[in-house]
Amino acid sequence: MKTARIFTVSLLTCLATTSSGQENRTPDSILAEASRFGDIVEVQESDVISNVLPDENPDAIGLLPSYVSDLPTDLWADSETSVLVGLVSAQSADVVASAQDLLYRLLLAEAEPPQDSSGDGQLYLARIDKIVEFGALQPARELLQRGRLQKREFFSRWFDISVLTRSEHKSCSALNQNRWLAPSVSALVFCLLRLGDWKEADFLYRMSLATGVLPEQETNALAKLLQPEEAIDVSAKILAAHSPLEFRILVDSGYDVAANDLLNSYGYLYLQSGTVWRTRTAVAERLARNGVIPFERLLVVYAEHTPPASGAPWQRVQMITDVDASINAGDRQQAVKKFVQGFELARDLGLEVQFSRYFVPRLAKLQVDLHQDREFAIPVLLARRLPGQLSLIREHLWKDAARRAVFDLAHDLIPSGNPLAASIHAGLSQPLGAGHLKDLIEKQRIGEALLNVVLKVQDIGESDPARVRDALAALNQMGMSDLASQIALQALVKAGAL
Repeated sequence: MKTARIFTVSLLTCLATTSSGQENRTPDSILAEASRFGDIVEVQESDVISNVLPDENPDAIGLLPSYVSDLPTDLWADSETSVLVGLVSAQSADVVASAQDLLYRLLLAEAEPPQDSSGDGQLYLARIDKIVEFGALQPARELLQRGRLQKREFFSRWFDISVLTRSEHKSCSALNQNRWLAPSVSALVFCLLRLGDWKEADFLYRMSLATGVLPEQETNALAKLLQPEEAIDVSAKILAAHSPLEFRILVDSGYDVAANDLLNSYGYLYLQSGTVWRTRTAVAERLARNGVIPFERLLVVYAEHTPPASGAPWQRVQMITDVDASINAGDRQQAVKKFVQGFELARDLGLEVQFSRYFVPRLAKLQVDLHQDREFAIPVLLARRLPGQLSLIREHLWKDAARRAVFDLAHDLIPSGNPLAASIHAGLSQPLGAGHLKDLIEKQRIGEALLNVVLKVQDIGESDPARVRDALAALNQMGMSDLASQIALQALVKAGAL
């Protein structure tokens, strides 16, 4: 193959230069050399899925059009790119479920780019990086595949996500034709192996090793691929990964990486491939809490192992799976009993909203009267949707009944000196006062305002309650009173006030 032969010559040239006394080449210089001597081709649509015109600004790319996201198309238009990037970067997964839903809608929205956007995709990449940080790799991958991947900073993210989702064939095929896009020498070696070119992969690995361009951890990881007979060393210490590619190689090579704290993105791969059930359970709970996987996927992980008689992880799994089993058996009395116990456990895990959304409609189908027993009041409100009647108050729609119920609940807690309840009551009943949020709304910088709202409801129970008041009042002013009620209720539950 012509490109392979020329690429080999270029590497030999690099090696000769190094041995003559000049300083070692960098990975980028080797890849640049390979591109200069090799055949450069443009990334074709057959190699990279793209629904974007060549001249479209990447900051406009999204998965959710306005009629799906229920957000305006000029979401970002009047805001500064640098401000939006900073707000996106500051977001945390530690928010109540409805604020989290709003944040995902913002990050995945298709909208006009900021007026000052240079077209280099700063906001686009910041959104993708945040989605990956939360562990939502599939939507991040879809977002990237709608962009122009001829830039290395775009392609490197696509490659990282591909190896963590086991979908690297397309990215490796594109990389083999466009080696100048390679995020590292180790990425190219990995792709050559995946495409079946062991000879060139081994040659590139040895040349890179001789020129000193490979970091020690990458050298060790690639050695496990190229020398599989030495891949698993039972006496080796539990290893920590320094990159998505290294983590993928360690998992595939049989190393126990479960004892290390896993990034959410690494947890996504571990959920597909990991062997330690206790860690898989913890990962699944975290991803369900982050809104990355549905609650029923967590139940599947729970069901993968028969728990022993004792032990905290096993007991919580048993309690929640018992709810599922009793409902499936049609045992109404047992289902109610198990549901009440399971809900309290779900609260401890921070999964009360996901638990309620999954189980409350199923209880309703068993003809359990969810309006009769006050123990169901909070789960019913958290669930939002029921077959038939939607709320505690049969004759009202959910948003009217929920708003009234949450307002009354907050009001009832005020005499006990609960500052969060007082702030929620004020936020739902009083107009937004003068300040930064009000200015943003009046200037129609809605995306920027909503990102600020989500920031204000992070770390419920620890942040200043006045921030929650302003967030709820701002949502009301923007016509999102339904969302304000959801966040208010979830905040009270998460803070242990209800």
